Amino acid sequence: SKIVFTAQVSPQVKEIYICDYDGRNFKRITRNGGLSLDPVWSPDGKSVVYSYIGKAYTVLMQYDVRSGNSRQLSKFRGLNAGGAISPDGAYVALVLSKDNQVDLYLRPLNGGTLRRLTRDKAVEASPCWSPDGRSICYVSDAGSGRPRLYIIPVTGGRPRRLPGSFSSESVSPSWGRDGKITY
Repeated sequence: SKIVFTAQVSPQVKEIYICDYDGRNFKRITRNGGLSLDPVWSPDGKSVVYSYIGKAYTVLMQYDVRSGNSRQLSKFRGLNAGGAISPDGAYVALVLSKDNQVDLYLRPLNGGTLRRLTRDKAVEASPCWSPDGRSICYVSDAGSGRPRLYIIPVTGGRPRRLPGSFSSESVSPSWGRDGKITY
């Protein structure tokens, strides 16, 4: 029943807000003074994960709605984006460019070893979890150079491209409980 979104506060400053589904109880949850982008709810609705782009770095952040506290989920050199928490709350899927290559990774939410899921010259973005937590859908420009949707098992392996409209770009996937992926 809550919505999370980004709004521009001033030039080059975007912050994250939440409100009820009807627009009531409007509340600003970040005051970062930079670009706070791509907010997504955790499956339990208790936190929001978002990307923060500062003057010299990017950070993947998690905001706890109840306490009002924030914490860094990743701050590697380069891009830190696309955070999506697994349905069981144990892992975060994220996009990093820490090796001068933009790839999809998994990491335990409370810290631990990164597991790289993709390793190619393509650019990955916008991961989302399957309802059962066994697969991740993400955007990649592999092959065609245009954004398309792919699915990869969380255990790794070869990604599978989803069919889509060849006349448009496939971006911002969301995997519903009914098994359907909207984009």
